[in-house]
Amino acid sequence: NYLVPKACDTDTSEHMSLMRVIPSGHGAGSQNCSEFCQKIYHLLVNGIQVFNQPVWRNDCGMNALYHQAGTWIYDRANWCPGDKTIIRNHDLTPYVIPGDSVTLDMNFDPYTNSVGGQNPNFIMAAQLINYGSANFTTDATVDDIIAPNIFFNYKRFNPVCSHPVIVIKNTGSDTLTSLDIHYG
Repeated sequence: NYLVPKACDTDTSEHMSLMRVIPSGHGAGSQNCSEFCQKIYHLLVNGIQVFNQPVWRNDCGMNALYHQAGTWIYDRANWCPGDKTIIRNHDLTPYVIPGDSVTLDMNFDPYTNSVGGQNPNFIMAAQLINYGSANFTTDATVDDIIAPNIFFNYKRFNPVCSHPVIVIKNTGSDTLTSLDIHYG
């Protein structure tokens, strides 16, 4: 009833498309939804379902702001107390034709609250991002260094002297299948 289909135009120069979704569940009615139950959103392109994504964080106990009082260790609907909501990126490039209109729709697993006086809900943000072709076939970068690192949000993983943990990203047109990393 709330997330209705939306038609979006694309330009002929826009060869790649990305749907960025930021969902989070709040409040606890029946079944402890929407905050403490795992629901799935379904992303449709031109009426065809192309992605399913659980709205869930299963790492709240590893929150950088430990030792909080209360329920901070319990996993939640895509957020943890004191931490950011996870952004979900969905590559729509195979489903969008440059220069054509595309209709996007999102549905959630059904839920009806039966507890009076409570209003559990989902807070949503979503953007369609269209852009030109990739500039390189391989464009690998180090997106983040989790360990070793002195950044406050990573203090639960540090200090560490071996087995570094990094996040890499490739914005090139080819799939990255291997990577040699030299560090010291």
